[in-house]
Amino acid sequence: MTNMGLRGGASIGNVEEPSDTYFRDAFWSYEEYDSSSGGSFPSSQEANMLFTYARSESSQLTTDNSSIHTPPPPDDVTIHKPEPTTPIDIEELVGDDLIPYYDKSQALPRPQTLDIPHRVSKTRVVKDVVKTNQVRGAGACIKCRLQRISCSTSYPCETCKKAYPQYHQTPEVCCIRYELSNVARDLAFRRFDCLLRREDAAVRENFRMAQPKFSDTVIVGHILFDRDTSKPGLHAVLRNYTCSADGHNIAHRGCTFSRDHNNAALQTQHLIDWAEKIASPVENSTFEGALESFVKICARSTCLNSFRAEIRTLAQKAHVVKCMYKIYRSRTLYFLQANKLQELPGPAHAGIRGVTRSALESSERDLLAELDKFFKTQKQKLDDKERPIVWAALWQLMLIYRDLLRNMKPFGNNAEPLLNAVAVFYGACFRTSASLKLSLETIKDPRSFNLAQQAEIADAFKYTLSLRDTFYQSIVAGVATIDQRLKDLVVTPEMKVLNRRPNKKSANGRLGDDLVMGGC
Repeated sequence: MTNMGLRGGASIGNVEEPSDTYFRDAFWSYEEYDSSSGGSFPSSQEANMLFTYARSESSQLTTDNSSIHTPPPPDDVTIHKPEPTTPIDIEELVGDDLIPYYDKSQALPRPQTLDIPHRVSKTRVVKDVVKTNQVRGAGACIKCRLQRISCSTSYPCETCKKAYPQYHQTPEVCCIRYELSNVARDLAFRRFDCLLRREDAAVRENFRMAQPKFSDTVIVGHILFDRDTSKPGLHAVLRNYTCSADGHNIAHRGCTFSRDHNNAALQTQHLIDWAEKIASPVENSTFEGALESFVKICARSTCLNSFRAEIRTLAQKAHVVKCMYKIYRSRTLYFLQANKLQELPGPAHAGIRGVTRSALESSERDLLAELDKFFKTQKQKLDDKERPIVWAALWQLMLIYRDLLRNMKPFGNNAEPLLNAVAVFYGACFRTSASLKLSLETIKDPRSFNLAQQAEIADAFKYTLSLRDTFYQSIVAGVATIDQRLKDLVVTPEMKVLNRRPNKKSANGRLGDDLVMGGC
């Protein structure tokens, strides 16, 4: 009885009184089998079959006389479905409360046109629509865009033909219809290839083809820029290594930076700090060295926090470009270990050159992008204290490209288009006497707690300007082709403006054109 009840209790029984219903059904089944078998229990098969009947509808009811033997419902059950009705026409339901629609008699939540009271709108008048569309298709040149004047479709344009008559046969030198970033990417993309070394590619190939095995012994020392051990160096940890393609025969051996130590020579900021300290006093006595020192002071000083973000970016990126170029250009670095000076191993030097090349290209790209914003800025004035920063950043770029073209092999070096573009950019920005009145004396504020830094910046710029005439004379007397280019595009036009007699009528003239950011 207990086993039978356990097997059937899960599927049979009354919900309200499960015990009474269960035992009533069980005794009824027992009496039926007892009358035929003489008091013996049915076999296990029959007992199991007792509780495998199909559940009837009455087993789901809550009455006391429910039975498990209620016959199942017939198979042919007819389901009555309602007859289909006529389809509903959607158009009959269209109304104000179902689908919203625009009522022209209602007022809009806001006016269709922006109407600002007490403001007179200016209408732009295009004199020659066809000519304007042609110039837009060809693109205006750098000089015309910065001076905010109309450019012509002729090549060179009338403005460049008048400003640079000596380049009438080679208009690509002066009439440049690209932005600086496009010139660097499309026309001067191999400007730094002349500084590449075959040893760097060989080291990368050996590391790629064979797994290097480093020795356990470390070599601790300092990296120096030249043989002068009094200059500061970079702390470095090196390891010897061997490379074998098959695991037995050594294909290459060398010495490079240890991967288990934090080497400052592989970090950009440490390289910038190192490049700032390796300048010699002789370099600071030249225009190039004084300019580098001025840009470094501007990039490091907190006085530029009051300047606009784009002006601060120009100073910072120009400083990084100069520092990375100085290290990347060096042919040999030195390693000092236990008072023993020797050349830095080639694989270690290749690692430094890879870091500096990446930082150089990235900072130069950002610097050119900031200068390109001058084309798109509409009538944004450039303050007197901000103009020297732009002047220094442009000269920093021109000196780097000049060094590439003068002192490096011309093979694989196409920096000339970029130098021409930056020189024309500079000439368009600093073309008037007002824009060439460069001074940072206005940055000094006696009430400021940064008065010492402000005085340092002003004095550094004043010292740089004092060396400008000597540098210009060397450019004029130079015989190199690139110096003649700078003479024609930058030095000669600027000297004409500086040596021009002051005009009395210019006191009441328009200075706004000279102070506009686009016209600089």
